[in-house]
Amino acid sequence: MVGAAFGWRSLARELVGFLPAGFGVVPKAVIAYAGTVAVGRAAAWYYETGRKMPENQLRQIYSESSARARGIVKEITQRLRRAG
Repeated sequence: MVGAAFGWRSLARELVGFLPAGFGVVPKAVIAYAGTVAVGRAAAWYYETGRKMPENQLRQIYSESSARARGIVKEITQRLRRAG
């Protein structure tokens, strides 16, 4: 699990490393959040069932977590724009 978490973090760094300074923070956070949720849910699944979580279910969890994180970022951004 720890290895998977470091893998998600590395992936986030690689993918957004091409963006100018400051612009990569949000994508990194979304990727890290979604990856952490997916790994955590997969770990819970494993300890509850003794089996590896099916790949399609893991992808679904990651997708839902990523969408949730993007929605939160959008909401925060809108609040900041209204306040400013």
